[in-house]
Amino acid sequence: MQYAYVEIEGLSATLAAQPRRTIVRPNAAPFDITRNIQSGRYTCIELVKKILGIETSVGSAKNWWENADRLGFARSATPAVRTVLIQSVDSGFYKNTGHAAVVMKVEKERIFIREANYGCDGCIGERWVQRNDPTIRGYLYRKT
Repeated sequence: MQYAYVEIEGLSATLAAQPRRTIVRPNAAPFDITRNIQSGRYTCIELVKKILGIETSVGSAKNWWENADRLGFARSATPAVRTVLIQSVDSGFYKNTGHAAVVMKVEKERIFIREANYGCDGCIGERWVQRNDPTIRGYLYRKT
């Protein structure tokens, strides 16, 4: 079963018009991010669920990963478009909750994701991450 893709009105066009910034995290490669602060704020989980049309309550990204089977999702080490990327973050704001994003594009060495609330409060952004990024815990697929 594939996810239905729900476009948030005007998001892609607005993001495309924003200047790119390079953000450097300790112990990780720099990445480019485009951000758009909107009046409607999202957590990472809320945005993922909205984009993919998921209605199930999943808790935090960390809980979603740990309870994937019970919630009707399979874990994988292989990314695919419209799967859920789960990140473990060892310090900072996401230490206890992790982070979730939607995989939008997959290339040989990198993945393009759409996410909310990463690096800023309530923002929605898109960025490239390296496939071998050590913070990526894995990917969730809805079971068929």
